Amino acid sequence: MSNAFIKTIEIDIIPIFEKIGAKVLKKTPNEAAFLFKDMEISIYLEREFEVYATILSLKLNKSVYLSEILSDYLNLKDRGIYHLSDRFTMEMCVKNIVDIIISEVVPLVLDGRINEAINTITLKRKEDLGKYYEDLAEKEAEKAFKEQRYDDVILHYSKIKKLDDVQKKRLNISLSKLKK
Repeated sequence: MSNAFIKTIEIDIIPIFEKIGAKVLKKTPNEAAFLFKDMEISIYLEREFEVYATILSLKLNKSVYLSEILSDYLNLKDRGIYHLSDRFTMEMCVKNIVDIIISEVVPLVLDGRINEAINTITLKRKEDLGKYYEDLAEKEAEKAFKEQRYDDVILHYSKIKKLDDVQKKRLNISLSKLKK
């Protein structure tokens, strides 16, 4: 399979990237990387059944998945990740990824909007992570309240930016129990 990946990259993909002025950086049995402007575009064959791509801004030193650009920045439904099957060969997967890169990512690079896209995506990641930690803190606070560990309730609720009415009531009860 890895030989087929390299062969597809050499025969079908390198000429496409060279036409737009990209240079080949890396070519291994599982990865092909290209330098286009100040972006490193990498295409991966993962576990011999999944093909995906990443975009690294050398200016920002931040990397995002092609799928994130499609869903989080361009609001497109295409996932940008392809799985090999009997009807969907590795060559087809790689070519589809490259078609998406050429039609969606290259215009962002040429317009100068790719760094904005990458910053938007990394900000969304941080927001999603913050939401995850708040949800976790809420569960821990609820558990601590039921177990009457009021100091833990206060600790966990302090991690949440906006408390709802129930959370505020539990926090106030916990504070009053600790004062006694």
